[in-house]
Amino acid sequence: MSRSVAVFDLDGTITVGDSHARLLLGLLRDPAVARRTRVEIVAGSLAYLTGSLPNAWTKEVVARAWRGRERAGLEASMERFCQAHILPDLSRSVLQRLREHQGRGDRVLLLSASLTLMVDPVARALGVVERRAVDLAFDGQDRVQPALDGPCYHGPAKARWLEAWASAQGADLSDAHGYGNSHGDRHFLAMVGHPVAVGPDPLLRLHARRRGWEILAHDGRVTP
Repeated sequence: MSRSVAVFDLDGTITVGDSHARLLLGLLRDPAVARRTRVEIVAGSLAYLTGSLPNAWTKEVVARAWRGRERAGLEASMERFCQAHILPDLSRSVLQRLREHQGRGDRVLLLSASLTLMVDPVARALGVVERRAVDLAFDGQDRVQPALDGPCYHGPAKARWLEAWASAQGADLSDAHGYGNSHGDRHFLAMVGHPVAVGPDPLLRLHARRRGWEILAHDGRVTP
């Protein structure tokens, strides 16, 4: 059986919408989140949308909102979040592609700039063993610290991680498939032999058309 690699982004690719945005909205309604952090989420989200804040901020603010919470409780909470908000939002066309790769015995990798706490229950539900996402920092009592434990895998950082992973694993990316939805995903998509822009934002759509990449809509339509 084939052991080609298939690399999937999560938000906006495997899901139709942005599950991390839903998480931030939920934090705004959580009375356990400090008022100053809720204000930061509102103001920072506006700044993020205008490009004034990096993608990492959207995870760092969650770390501040969850400061002091125990890992086990958050894992249970994110399992419920996955069942309620992520799995119902799966893209049928991308899920079909993922199942096709699994059926061929391809090595499926979930590579996301979302939090590991969010990605893990999705990976388990989809039967995906290999994943890389953004880790929160925890103290010796397994309580969240207001920081990330490692990089945010967005844009070039996602491509650098994939390059290092492929080198360590002896994986041939020239025969790999990649699925992403945002302009930031262009870096890792350019590394694989079969890039697919899924429901792409305008800049990625333009980039994909110029390079002849496949463009796949969430409803299954394929355009050259």
